[in-house]
Amino acid sequence: MASDIVIVRVGDASVDFSVHKDILFSVSRFFHRAWDRSFLGVKERIITLRDVSEATFRIFLTWCYSQCLPGTNYGDVLAADNAVSSNVKKPRNKRLFDEYVSGKSPYLRKMAQEEVDKRFHNNPAWHATYQEVVESLVRLYLFAQKYSIDQLQDDVMSTYMGYCVSYGLYPDPDDVDIIELAYANLPATSPLSRYFVLSTVYFWTPVRATLESGKLGRLHKRFILDVMTAQAQRGQPPNKGENSATKLVPNLARYGLENSCTFHEHKSTSEQDCRCRMTNSKFIFDSLLDACVKEAQLKVSKATRN
Repeated sequence: MASDIVIVRVGDASVDFSVHKDILFSVSRFFHRAWDRSFLGVKERIITLRDVSEATFRIFLTWCYSQCLPGTNYGDVLAADNAVSSNVKKPRNKRLFDEYVSGKSPYLRKMAQEEVDKRFHNNPAWHATYQEVVESLVRLYLFAQKYSIDQLQDDVMSTYMGYCVSYGLYPDPDDVDIIELAYANLPATSPLSRYFVLSTVYFWTPVRATLESGKLGRLHKRFILDVMTAQAQRGQPPNKGENSATKLVPNLARYGLENSCTFHEHKSTSEQDCRCRMTNSKFIFDSLLDACVKEAQLKVSKATRN
């Protein structure tokens, strides 16, 4: 059984994780290549990732193992639920958790705005945790992009959008550090960067506190240019063969942010299978978000004690 285990050494502190080899190889071409290279004259069964934090790698492992249903072959860890669900249609009139729902979830829409602000948006403790969850998701997305974990990249995007929809709190220029983190580490065409831009275009209303805080002066210049370009595209009339819902930047958020597949690369699954995956395997996304929330709560708790 020892041959089925890989040691992944993570971070500057060199924390070791024991991972089933077939699970690791099934989710990323990078790990398979790294393993092959490690046996060229090297006896230790170790893959070293110095630039990955222990927290990010733990969340990644949660995602890996959450897909291992009873009876699932490790080699088919990502395909198993898709193969079963590819012929299953999305239930009629049932929204998925990542779909645009007029700015916030039905749960919050039942509350008066004053109650929502008191319990969530204007609650410093809750907001601190929320921001830490977002940072965990963004760092996980960067990890997935760098190490060719294609399905994780799309799953993080779905989870992030679902989290935003749930609380009606979308990315905007107030998230200057998160935007900088993404823009400094992702290619110019990244779907995540595109999500930041469109969320700002559709939802952001400048408030005095932000304007006077100096945050806008620290925004990544490429992000500012992307927002200006998207706003201009949004105001343009549709080209031939387009309409107001299908043009590059639709006029309304319900078309531009309809669901997370808009921001997927779909290298591992088709869009149809992706929607089936979310319909029938929601536990994968729930476990991913739960891992990020626990990590965020731990960080906030430590910061409060210090």
